[in-house]
Amino acid sequence: MASLGHVAIGLAVGRAHGKSRDSRSSWILMAFYSVLALLPDVDVIAFRLGVPYEAPFGHRGAVHSITAAACVGGVVGIVAALRRKPWLSYASLAAIVVASHGFLDAMTDGGLGIALFWPFTTHRYFFVDADTCGTHRSVDDLSLRPVHHAY
Repeated sequence: MASLGHVAIGLAVGRAHGKSRDSRSSWILMAFYSVLALLPDVDVIAFRLGVPYEAPFGHRGAVHSITAAACVGGVVGIVAALRRKPWLSYASLAAIVVASHGFLDAMTDGGLGIALFWPFTTHRYFFVDADTCGTHRSVDDLSLRPVHHAY
């Protein structure tokens, strides 16, 4: 999914979370959640490090997983608690925003799929099923399907 979609998620969550705050705080929260929404794409650095795309830590691998999102949420929650902020809301929203990245990417047919359930499995998933011509089935036919790789 284009980065614009990820940023839109961050902006929406930040705006909702900062609704009762002043304008400056809302903008800070929108920027914060937008950065978190883009965070899983830091795994593109794996290309420069020679990590193969299909490897667990390759692009759209472990960093796009629900586990990684939960870890980021945990770190955000700890920082929020240390700053005497409502840690549960910050942790939950951070985890949701980061997890949304993998789910949005799984709605595309690009790459090798998303390792949503890493470390439990290294299978990569799509929410769309493309045929050999590159066209998609109807929305009614969308399904979570593993992409199997031999590695």
